[in-house]
This record gives sequence, C-alpha cells and structure tokens, in this order.
Amino acid sequence: MSGDLTLFYVADIHGSDVCFRKWLNAGRFYGADVIVIGGDLTGKVLLPVVPVPGRAAWTAHWRERVQTLETRAEVDELVRAARNEGTYAFLTTVEEVEAIRADITLERATFLRLKRDALEGWLALADERLAGSGIRAYVMPGNDDPADLDEVLAASRSLIDVNGRCVELADGIVMASRGESTPTPWHTPRELPDDELGSRVRAAVEQ
Repeated sequence: MSGDLTLFYVADIHGSDVCFRKWLNAGRFYGADVIVIGGDLTGKVLLPVVPVPGRAAWTAHWRERVQTLETRAEVDELVRAARNEGTYAFLTTVEEVEAIRADITLERATFLRLKRDALEGWLALADERLAGSGIRAYVMPGNDDPADLDEVLAASRSLIDVNGRCVELADGIVMASRGESTPTPWHTPRELPDDELGSRVRAAVEQ
C-alpha cells in the first residue's frame, strides 16, 4: 500500500439524500482512494403528509407554512425535497399524527422505522455506485444516530462501519474512530460521561 492517499471526509449529513449522493460521487470526482462519513448519518425532523377530508388532496406543514398538494406527483416532489434536506416526510393520517404526538414511544418507533428505511436505501445505492470502483468507504454513526441502526450498517457490502475501530488507510496513515459524544442538552442516543468516552477513545487508539 502506497503512502500517498487522497481522502474525502464529511460529517453531519443528518439524513440528507443529496449530501449522501454527493459523498458517494466524490470518490470518482476527486480521485479519492477513501471516502468517510464521520458521524450523524440520520435526520431529526418528521414531516407528516395527511389527506384533506373530502378531497383527493394532501396537506403538510412544510417550510413554516401549510402546503396543499393536489396530486400524488406533488406529494412525491415534497417527499423528495424533504429528504434532500434530511427531513422524513411520510404519508399518514390525522389519527396517527395525533397518536404520535401523544405517545413518545410511538414517535420514536416511527422515527426509527423511517431512519432504517432511508439508511437501507442508501446502502443499496452505495453497493450500486461503488461496485468495482476500488474506493474504500468508511462510515460511523454519531451521537444523534440510534443504536438500532448498527445492524443495518453491519449488513452493508460496501460501507464499513468503523465506530470503535482503528483502520490503516495507507502506509503510516491510520484512522481511529468513535462516534459518541459527551452529554448534550438534547439527550441524544449516543452520549457518554467524559471518563467513559475517554476510555473508549483510548481503546480505539490503542489498536
């Protein structure tokens, strides 16, 4: 392995389809040997799209205003635009929205389902785009990413989850990775006290 290396690194794409696609394409565009996403893969916002009573139309509260969508093509365009910004738009009902708002467990389960579906779509796209390219693709979850997504990443054929691992990128160039954070005001899924995070960082580096 040569000591020369071109690496393309991003972080905090937070569920954005367009950012993920640009990252996938960056390897060929920049001639990168390695592409990396250093945490926070998933988004933070749910966007319910609900039917308008008595009409073949839908409505959603998007970009600080209520939008009425007259056709499924308009619904699909809204979903696409939302996903590009990292928002999880989904077709639902008024009753389900009320249930989600009243039950934090249901809200989290809905969020997790949409995050899993989106991530699985990304992995399929990565398998397609990176096949035969010789580009190594490393990712890791960040503090905003639920632990349930680890098994999704583990199933990927082309993206390697390096959280907690040390990998050699080229001769003399080694990357050690940890995706957790110290405690935040938002109580995100992967937060650790300073001492425990420090121990995990040391364990990764010592490899």
